[in-house]
Amino acid sequence: MTSPKRRPILTSLLLAIAAPNGFAFADKPVPGDDLNDVYLWLHANPELSLKEVESSALMAAELEALGFEVTTGLGDAYIKQKAMAEQGVIRDEVGGYGVVGVFENGDGPTVMIRADMDALPLVERTGKSYASTLRDETWTGVENGVMHACGHDIHMTSWIGTARKLIAEKDQWSGTLVMIAQPAEEIGLGAAAMLADGLFSRFPTPDYNIALHVDSSRPAGKVAFQSGYTYANVDSVDITVFGAGGHGAYPHLSKDPVVAAAMLLRSRRSSRVRSTRNAQPLSRSGRSKLAPSTTSFQMKPNFS
Repeated sequence: MTSPKRRPILTSLLLAIAAPNGFAFADKPVPGDDLNDVYLWLHANPELSLKEVESSALMAAELEALGFEVTTGLGDAYIKQKAMAEQGVIRDEVGGYGVVGVFENGDGPTVMIRADMDALPLVERTGKSYASTLRDETWTGVENGVMHACGHDIHMTSWIGTARKLIAEKDQWSGTLVMIAQPAEEIGLGAAAMLADGLFSRFPTPDYNIALHVDSSRPAGKVAFQSGYTYANVDSVDITVFGAGGHGAYPHLSKDPVVAAAMLLRSRRSSRVRSTRNAQPLSRSGRSKLAPSTTSFQMKPNFS
């Protein structure tokens, strides 16, 4: 008996991505439940950054049921140390909730597939039957509503469906599959915590690292990709404009930071960054690649 032809893991991955159709509200899902129910439960039960208790448990349970070797709590020590250093307290449920699952399936490349888990501190006003009504306190102590407004509920659902599909067809590909669930993507701490806890030293080093992001401009059920930078990076820059006070009758002897900041903002808004699509790389100074972003200014007049 000849063995079936095995294709590379990347080819199988492209065949595994699917979007759920229709909705049917569900209780808290267990491994193997319908993906529609998984999505609805995740959307109705969002968790803030560094508080992804139930979301990470769901992701880990799915991987364990599929036969992955699973590690949970990646980055916990890093986050708790940071919370104590910056907040002076570790608030309830704050921690590192990174999940890593490894499935070895013979010789071949190592592919890492990543999804993010955290929601945003927003009140949901969609009016949907499965809308979130939750309120919670951020890791810094600010209370607000909680909503999956950035699509991480869809990312998690797609991640689970992809893992299920790849394992169901494991006789058709070979290699090592590493599935990671990243916490605290919205505040930039989840990746740092997982890296500090040995993501690329304790686990197989990926030859390919794959993630996706929902895009409301694309038709439902379609997958889009492009070469080069795509939703690649966001950098924040804090600019403080200093001034010097003076008498209203002698404005020429003062340095008005409000006017200077306004001029800086105007020049920033009129640059190419404001007219370039967010998925299109933009080269500045001939070397740096920047994605369009917004800029905030902090104005501190100095009247001393």
